[in-house]
Amino acid sequence: MTRIFSMMLAMALLGLVPEIARAADKFESGQCMTLHNDRKDGPVKDMAVQLQDDIISISFTEWDVPNTEFQTRAKCYLVNGKLECQIDCDGGHVTVSAAPDGAWELDSSLLYSMTGSDSLFSVQGMPDVASLLGKFRVVRDAQNKLCRMAPDRVFVGLAPGDISPRVQRAERLLSRLGLLLEFPDTVYDEATAEAVRRFQRQYGLAQSGIIDEATSAALVSAGFVGTGC
Repeated sequence: MTRIFSMMLAMALLGLVPEIARAADKFESGQCMTLHNDRKDGPVKDMAVQLQDDIISISFTEWDVPNTEFQTRAKCYLVNGKLECQIDCDGGHVTVSAAPDGAWELDSSLLYSMTGSDSLFSVQGMPDVASLLGKFRVVRDAQNKLCRMAPDRVFVGLAPGDISPRVQRAERLLSRLGLLLEFPDTVYDEATAEAVRRFQRQYGLAQSGIIDEATSAALVSAGFVGTGC
């Protein structure tokens, strides 16, 4: 009886091995899958997807949001030949199916967040968290070694009189450097301009009191170095 049971178990295991192998072939860990959309296809411009063991990572950019990369990650389980991936605490869900030609098809409602939110390059306010909704088809991309998507870069300067969340981010960096003693707000007033001039003087930049692209890059770098992190 024991021998018969062992044989049945062995046959069952042998039957499962090809299915497991096929699943591993379809959803190879470490491979990079990407898409490049036309504007008419929706807000997502470029996307990179990578599975590392049981974690799927998605990096994408949007057509009308320069200087910002969006990212989200979810834990995956293999269910009926598909990856069912979710973020805990109702952070959303994505189903990944393997197409016959090797592409992956994503049906997503995952939440995502911005990266580099302290950057002064951002030209419009965005929510901290939003949903990646829709269906996406990604294909193998062996050339994308980092499996990331780089956003378009656009810079808009800041000057006295401006009112923007970007001003508040600049003032936070100036405060970290001890150049601005006021509480950071969204108004670019004369105190902000004077703090910017002091910063520009320290770093050998033209003392305009205006945050141009060179001043922005130096301020972001110096501000983060100054945190000691």
